[in-house]
Amino acid sequence: MKISRIYEILYSAAFIVSAILKPSICYFLIGTVASICGTRLWFIIKNIKYKGVQAIGKIFSYEDDQNDQIPIIEFKPDSGETIREKPSDYVFIYSSKFGTNRRLVNTEVNILYDPDNPKKFIIDNKKGIKYTVPIIFISAGLVCIGFGVLFLLQESGFRITW
Repeated sequence: MKISRIYEILYSAAFIVSAILKPSICYFLIGTVASICGTRLWFIIKNIKYKGVQAIGKIFSYEDDQNDQIPIIEFKPDSGETIREKPSDYVFIYSSKFGTNRRLVNTEVNILYDPDNPKKFIIDNKKGIKYTVPIIFISAGLVCIGFGVLFLLQESGFRITW
């Protein structure tokens, strides 16, 4: 998920200002961003899952990305041209299976791609793990928002007893 540089700067400034003036707002900011990212990823995966076309690709190579190695998958969609890209939803959850094992180059993997834009594709694993990351992001975001509400209530004098 690419966020433009201006949004990064605005978010960072809002976070720093709220951390100084009212720290409980930081929980809202973190929760909102996590929930939005999780929801966006959920809809990307859902869209590809329901209208996607199944294909078999092979791991062509790996691309270094910070502390992880992302597989570059090569496949041929129905349109005929060869696509060589990294998966749309590649996240740390796949690292144990694909991320650090260069011996898997030329290994076949099942993928689902968007017929309207074949460069948008996901690794299709039958275990349902592709929804794990969005659920974690959405849940963590809602928990942060909940803590933000609790802290704001406490700051305003509302007495919370457990």
